[in-house]
Amino acid sequence: MDKSHTQCHWYEHVAVGQPPFHYQTKCAGYWSLYKVSSIENGLGLNDFHGHIYEHPKYGLLFLLCALTMIGFPISPTFLGYDILFADIEENHLLLLIISGFTFIFLEIAIVRIYARVFLGQHIKNYHEVAFRSS
Repeated sequence: MDKSHTQCHWYEHVAVGQPPFHYQTKCAGYWSLYKVSSIENGLGLNDFHGHIYEHPKYGLLFLLCALTMIGFPISPTFLGYDILFADIEENHLLLLIISGFTFIFLEIAIVRIYARVFLGQHIKNYHEVAFRSS
């Protein structure tokens, strides 16, 4: 069989042995939430907690991990999404729609988690607050 006629896919050249980068960023993001939760005795996603005041390093780590996970253009996840959407053929419209909605819902969910945990007025009242009337 002539090798010039065989089709070569991108996934045939992926190295095995090292965990992918997105698993490492997911673990780092989860670790930052775990540390904030253990320091502040729990987190709930029903209210805005404002933990960026006391834990700016954990907030920055979670934000970077979140941007990496949702496909920020300088991340490997962006390349993965690009390859995924490039390999979907035109006649697979349902797969394209489901993949697009999954991508959008993932972005919204992660940004909402960041906003609920790290943004807003701090749960402890001794931090400065800018009122709307001032």
